[in-house]
Amino acid sequence: MEEGLYYKDNLRILGYVFKRQREKRGYSLRGVASSIRLAHTVVSEIENGKVQPNIETLSAMYDTLSIEFCTDEEILNSLKQKLVAFQDAIYYLDESKMQNYEANLKSNESLLLHSPLRVDYLLTCSLYNLEKSNWRKPREEVLNIKEYSAFLSPDQKQIFHLINGVYHMKQKNHETALSELRLVRDLNNQEKFTALGLLHTSYVHDALFNNHTALEFAEEASRFFTQHHNILRKIDMDMLRVKKTIDTGDYRQAENIIKNLENILRVNHYSPAKKRLLVLMKSFLEFSRNNMDKAVQIVRAIDVDKPIYTFYKAMLSYVIGDKKKAVIYLNKTIELRDNLPHSQFICAAYLFLDYLGEPVDEAMLEESVDVASKSPYAYINIHLHYFIYDLMSAYYKKRKKWKEAYYLTETWLMISKKRDMYVTKLKG
Repeated sequence: MEEGLYYKDNLRILGYVFKRQREKRGYSLRGVASSIRLAHTVVSEIENGKVQPNIETLSAMYDTLSIEFCTDEEILNSLKQKLVAFQDAIYYLDESKMQNYEANLKSNESLLLHSPLRVDYLLTCSLYNLEKSNWRKPREEVLNIKEYSAFLSPDQKQIFHLINGVYHMKQKNHETALSELRLVRDLNNQEKFTALGLLHTSYVHDALFNNHTALEFAEEASRFFTQHHNILRKIDMDMLRVKKTIDTGDYRQAENIIKNLENILRVNHYSPAKKRLLVLMKSFLEFSRNNMDKAVQIVRAIDVDKPIYTFYKAMLSYVIGDKKKAVIYLNKTIELRDNLPHSQFICAAYLFLDYLGEPVDEAMLEESVDVASKSPYAYINIHLHYFIYDLMSAYYKKRKKWKEAYYLTETWLMISKKRDMYVTKLKG
């Protein structure tokens, strides 16, 4: 077999897989051993990863279960190349290539799962699922692969820790996510995965309101993506840099990054969603500078009904004293509930209407404050954070829930302190 086609220690994992398949199908260990003329103790050692079997032995073992085990070099080499190309497409966010490779590999799934490329296939599919936010149903094999991690190659370990880091980030297990992502960076076998580790680390620190640290990782990731000509990933990181520089009060730097992003988006004709988000960032910037009329003018040019935009328009309308317009935008936000029942902004809209004295169903309010209290609102502007926390606090105070209101106040004081410390450092 061609050297480098697969990691030899992965064959141990296939022994574990075989054991599960054998037991599921009701075959005895001694029966299998007798069929392939091996001592049952040897088969047992293979099943428990104590010895590294050769590919011919594995093929014979799987044959006893009537499972075809792929050993064809030409087929495996072709599939390996597609897996590597699939990983590159995921890295570069090439949507059409991702879909093509996913469909092609899916059609060969049986071959891949019963071959030395099983681990590479599962890791790549899981990476793709997480990129597509299919993280609620992660592959069981990948979540359980930890017990086999000693048999992974350095490259596979880096992908494995990246997947775990992103998974825990999505579950809001932030400290565990940071530990996993640190391992991705420490391994540093493949630059593309190191860069993705930096990207997701910056998002975790953003969720934790560690503004300075989030900004540092975002800047480093942006440099990586610039070097690799990975424009879409760079745009994502620079969007986060805009958010963090606004949050920390470095408005001049935010303006410079926005101008650079406008040039990139103009030249490369990227999706309207990216352009709308950048317009929102420009409005955030003017809002932070206390140029309210300009902030309103900028955001009202966005004519797409999405919760983040309609809610922000409601907030701005309220700030400039137009309560009637605010209510209109809030009702627009709530109209989107059927498609996004637990959107943070839809929940915040219910709280906002209650704050304005508008009639709101009490059950919807309770559901909304429950969702809002569990959501850090990490991917939005600092002033939206303040505003939503104020709405939640007003909800609790109105219902004399002083303990909950006090907790919110203490939490927000801690977040504000982190921000003020960085602003002081920046100005110093």
